[in-house]
Amino acid sequence: MTLDNIVITCQNFYYTNTYLALAIVAGLALFVYFKPKAALKTLGAVLIFLLIIYFFSFLGKSSSIGMGNKKHMINHTLDKIE
Repeated sequence: MTLDNIVITCQNFYYTNTYLALAIVAGLALFVYFKPKAALKTLGAVLIFLLIIYFFSFLGKSSSIGMGNKKHMINHTLDKIE
């Protein structure tokens, strides 16, 4: 998932659920306004969590590509042996 896909997903959510998206943004704005220290800690933790998930998604994609290449090499070697 690239950054473009994330932006498009957020835009689609906004266009299909406008009032819910506005309520979420308003709630976050009020939370940041009234409790900025707690909001920054919470948003920082959420950002770190999302970055970890994003990293592991790339890690999973690269390992699946490696497994595909390994299977291809094994099949290629078996074909040459036979």
